[in-house]
Amino acid sequence: MIYTIVLATHSLLRWLVLISLLYAIIRGAMGLTSKSQFGSPDGIARLGASIMVRVQFAVGVILYIVSPVTAYFISDIRKAMDFPEVRFFALEHVALMAIAIALISIGESRSKKAVDDRKKFMMMTVFYVIALAVILAAIPWPFTANARPLIRGF
Repeated sequence: MIYTIVLATHSLLRWLVLISLLYAIIRGAMGLTSKSQFGSPDGIARLGASIMVRVQFAVGVILYIVSPVTAYFISDIRKAMDFPEVRFFALEHVALMAIAIALISIGESRSKKAVDDRKKFMMMTVFYVIALAVILAAIPWPFTANARPLIRGF
């Protein structure tokens, strides 16, 4: 029961993560092209995306702990590595998402510390775009080998 709830929550939060990252990236790109000042809405977009990613990570950690896929993986790692779907969810997905979180954290930090508004926009945009690319590659889209539904119900 807990597994189903956490899995559905993780699935739904994916969309909030993608929306918040896209919004922050758009704000950053608009700031770069218009040469405007980095204002409060930009900071909120930067922080909002960062918070959403961290919330998703926390739910992902809980999912990892309660998942039968992880239990199987841990029970016999060598054998589990022969199954691409198990390897993807227990290892590859987690590793790529950790990289994305690191990129977002670096982008947020560098953007916050930058003195120049252009550099603030640049740091946020570049790191968030790279992180978004990593996230998109790590999502089990319906058209991939590790396909999952776009939205899971409770």
